[in-house]
Order: sequence, then structure tokens, then C-alpha cells
Amino acid sequence: MVVFLTIGTGLGGGVFIDGKLVNGTLWEAGEIGHTILYPNGRKCNCGKRGCAEQYISMKVLHRYAKIPLAERNQLLAGFINNEEKVLAAVEKLCGNLAMLIDKIFLIIDPEIVVVGGGFSELGEMALHILRNKLIEYSSKSLYHPTQVELSIFQNDAGLIGASLFAATQYEEVVYHG
Repeated sequence: MVVFLTIGTGLGGGVFIDGKLVNGTLWEAGEIGHTILYPNGRKCNCGKRGCAEQYISMKVLHRYAKIPLAERNQLLAGFINNEEKVLAAVEKLCGNLAMLIDKIFLIIDPEIVVVGGGFSELGEMALHILRNKLIEYSSKSLYHPTQVELSIFQNDAGLIGASLFAATQYEEVVYHG
């Protein structure tokens, strides 16, 4: 079992068993961004309060770093150059992401959690921060922080996944009527 998290404008996810996307009974499997991370927390567009997406997204990271969302390259450069405000923002986001990933491991026990989207463009240094945040949780559990990886497709992972999903749906309609 693999869980994929895409951290971009929002927070999306997918659960894969034997290479197949799990849709769920009502097609809500993988709606990880709308799981509650902080009860009675920030109001979400979905109408709930405290959704993970309100604490884990590139939009949130830009807000924490006080860099406009349109200035993606400025954020990336600030991170590479170890700018204090950007590092602090990544640390804060990774703290929340680690809490969410711990819940994922404890609820469904995947083999690996892959993180893609804009967050993955931050690279190995961000993964190192995330894995360090996971140590606190994983030390009291059976999973290991090395079971979290960045997507090799980085910010294109969601687009590739959506294309593959659409292709499989088309194939089912054409070949299975």
C-alpha cells in the first residue's frame, strides 16, 4: 500500500493498493486535506474547521514565510539560501505534515508515503526536516521516517496521476461498456 500526498495550492492525496487507486464507497478515499488536524481550527473552504489543508499547503508555506504566492522562485531561493524566515516556515509546515503522516501510518499502515506537488521542489533538505519531525512520532511506533519519500516527478506528479486515472477510466468505458 502506498499513500501519495500532493502539497500544492491545497493538500490532496491518494491511496494505492496493488498499484490501483482506492476510490472508496463514496469516492472520498484520499481526501486527506480535509481530515481534521486541529479541532475547531482555521475555517476551511469545505465548511469544516481545522482541516489539514489549512496548515499544510504551498499557499500556507508562502503565508508563513511572508512571501507572495506568485513568488515561487523567491521561496525556493530563500530556502536554498537558508533564509531564516523561509526555514522557519518550512519547519512549521513540516511539523504539521509529520503529525498528519503519523496519523496515516497509524490508521492504514502503508509501506510508504510519497510527497509530491510544489513541496517536493524544495528537495532533499526539506525531506530531511520532515523526517526529523517524524522521529518524535515514529520512535513510539513501528514505522520509520525513511518510509517517507519525495516524488521523483515533483510538481508534475499530480498531473501525471490525473492523466493515468483518466486513461484507465476511458479504457474501462471503451472496453467494458
